Amino acid sequence: MKAKDIRRPLSPADLAGHNCLRYPYAPFADGWHFLDADGNPVGARISGSLISSSPDTMHAAALAGIGLVMTVPLLIGDLLASGALVPPLPATGRRSWRSARSIPTDGT
Repeated sequence: MKAKDIRRPLSPADLAGHNCLRYPYAPFADGWHFLDADGNPVGARISGSLISSSPDTMHAAALAGIGLVMTVPLLIGDLLASGALVPPLPATGRRSWRSARSIPTDGT
């Protein structure tokens, strides 16, 4: 699935309509946590078809367009810089939603 085909989430609540790639362990097993523009915590319940403890598997699945991934930005910094992955949530207010989830781009 390419980015142009993905209905991009506008807020954490929108994640309910997306395939979220999940790690089997807390704190990301069934929910992802964010800070809004004012620094208030916001939780989102997630579900998805892939559960893996391997960051490499999760990143490959995200690149293949299988779903959204929450990961450490350091691990995908090169993919973000190249545009291969993009943060899925828009900036709001003073800062963007703090997360490390990314979706694949379509390469254009």
